[in-house]
Amino acid sequence: MAENTEPEVSTTPQKRNQREKLYFENKIYALNKETSTSKYYRCVRRECSGRCIEVDKKVTLTQQHSCLVASFECDIEKARNRVKQFSLENPFVAPSRVIAEVQQEFPASILQALPKHTSMYRSIRKWRRPEGIKELTQRLDIVFTDEQITTAKGTSFLFHDSKDERRILIFATEGCIQFRDRVLSILPHDYMKTDLYLSRFLRAKNFRLQDAENFLREALEWRQLNAMDSIDSEDFSDIEKDFPLYLDGVDKKGRVILEGFFGEWKVRTAVVAGKVQKLKRYGVKAIEDATRKVRELQSQGKNVTQWVMLLNMDGFNFAESACPTCLPYYLNFVSSYEKYYPFSVGHMVFVNTPEAFETVLNLVRPIMNAQTRKVMKIFGTNIKKWEPYVEKHFPTSEISEWFGGYKPRKFSAYPDFV
Repeated sequence: MAENTEPEVSTTPQKRNQREKLYFENKIYALNKETSTSKYYRCVRRECSGRCIEVDKKVTLTQQHSCLVASFECDIEKARNRVKQFSLENPFVAPSRVIAEVQQEFPASILQALPKHTSMYRSIRKWRRPEGIKELTQRLDIVFTDEQITTAKGTSFLFHDSKDERRILIFATEGCIQFRDRVLSILPHDYMKTDLYLSRFLRAKNFRLQDAENFLREALEWRQLNAMDSIDSEDFSDIEKDFPLYLDGVDKKGRVILEGFFGEWKVRTAVVAGKVQKLKRYGVKAIEDATRKVRELQSQGKNVTQWVMLLNMDGFNFAESACPTCLPYYLNFVSSYEKYYPFSVGHMVFVNTPEAFETVLNLVRPIMNAQTRKVMKIFGTNIKKWEPYVEKHFPTSEISEWFGGYKPRKFSAYPDFV
């Protein structure tokens, strides 16, 4: 009989309906029964005859295995149980951090055999739920760990805690408060005085106060010079008919959808007709309208902070849409967004995108920030690839037939002003 004086026994906390695990000679056992002096284990494979006994921390194999469990499977189970153990011992650590910590303890070959991270995140939340954290009935019950109120740079994020019966909590760094104080007097509208609006300029400049203030002042000056507060009073009827954009739907997260059939836009024709400046302003108006729509939803109590873009690129071609005289339109649209509406878009989806559009992407990518590039999803002309993605993120009742939805759209194939 095989004997090991130092068996590796799992110390992972178990639920009431689960059995303690033991790892011995690259096999996995589950506790079968227990006496005051001994523990009896059986192989986790129920059809296997493998048995062992633990007495005074010494494990002895009492019956040989009839299964073929490889040591590799045992190591995978160890890694998974380690994730579980670490997540329960550190209930306030984010699942992504739990995985990162455990990854340092196991070889890459074992980690690759674990479920995908998204699946492990769900498992971690599931494991933690029965352990529970005391349900809070009042603010005074809240106890913060240092990690919860400290930013990645090590600065405190809990700006104020009154610690009285009402317990007023204010979460912000001192830098954020200073930024608000510095710019409050130059903000012409109430919505600009909100944390949501100001934080976008701080994020764009990596929370460097002076740079963020200069960035904000530049945006305010641009708004004034371009009369953005009165842009709705301008007549765009000649542009809207032939370059339609819609803001009449929301995605599955409740975010406003800016939708268009961009592939049919005849940008070169607008340039030849002398309409390019008005078309540029029309594009900026679309961004302004989308951000205003977000504020309207917020005033209705909706938890919405961004809008999304959904464009069908079918029909896009180099001659009509990517010619040298067309490119300034795209540069103006992207640069206006990045400079004056940073971090307003949460998702951008392009479908039926031809290779010709790569010319435009190569032009505008350098002026996009990393977050904008991150939220951009570009699909080719294979409907079997983009349709499931669109259905996953957008309700069919909220999008047009251009994207597999139910809303009918009319579109003039050629501009009237030609």
